[in-house]
Amino acid sequence: MPQDKTDTPDASPAPALAASGLLDGVSLTVAPGEIHALIGPAGAGKSAVMETVLSGRTPKGASVEIFGRRRARERIGGMLQSAAHDPDRTVAATVRAVSRLYRRPLETAAALDAVGLSDAAAARVGALSACARRQLDFALALVGNPSLMVLDEPFAGLDPEVRRRLRELVRALGDHGRAVLVATQDVNGIETLADRVTVIAGGRVRASGTPEALLDRLGDSAVIVFTLPSADLPDHFPQGLRPVTEVREGRARLTVRNPTPALADLANWAFREQVPLARLTVERPRFEEAYRSIVEAAETGGGAP
Repeated sequence: MPQDKTDTPDASPAPALAASGLLDGVSLTVAPGEIHALIGPAGAGKSAVMETVLSGRTPKGASVEIFGRRRARERIGGMLQSAAHDPDRTVAATVRAVSRLYRRPLETAAALDAVGLSDAAAARVGALSACARRQLDFALALVGNPSLMVLDEPFAGLDPEVRRRLRELVRALGDHGRAVLVATQDVNGIETLADRVTVIAGGRVRASGTPEALLDRLGDSAVIVFTLPSADLPDHFPQGLRPVTEVREGRARLTVRNPTPALADLANWAFREQVPLARLTVERPRFEEAYRSIVEAAETGGGAP
């Protein structure tokens, strides 16, 4: 997290972001110091929400306030999925130009260092890789030293090491009192990144709360995990267990409300067919299972805000 003399947590009592009436009634509140993840499948409306928040242009009946004000451009930094930059300008010059739009910006070098782009400061924007362009977009969102950051798919298309670095940066921003709204389709590890999560599908909020609260929606569900000898489920795998079993490279995850009957069926099948079930464990569901349950309920008409 870049530090300078202006880098202090926001003391405003108002929410960093209070939005309502977006899309089909989407409402969002982000507190100072909170990382709020907006997640949902492709086409759910995440980018439309982010663009509305950043543009300041609200449709009829909608409201967007930044720290209690309808217009607070100097306090918000944004990163959308695509951005056009002068390909002949250097990376440092591009960041420096944006910094001049703010009253208390970070140093250009500090912003580039935070996203891991210091070595490319003198490079032309047009020569950057796709990953480096996303790092540049992140630096441009950060350089204004904003109290609220709005990041649309900031981890998409990144190299693994860069992805890890930017996720740690987002977490550090929250720890230093910044508010962050991040939209993503990638829910892997979201419970360690976000303080609060809102799931949208079909332009509507389907669930909102802490990651732990969304996990609790699965009740007493359990996940039976085991390794198969083959990469896929064998043809003779029990039909009753197939709909709740997911296999990736031979590692199976079987999600059920009550694990006891499923374990009995699985053990009987394995004994009968002489199939070894290596590394068998019973675990609490991952956040991905809770998310998938919410989205599937919405797709079948069972979702509720």
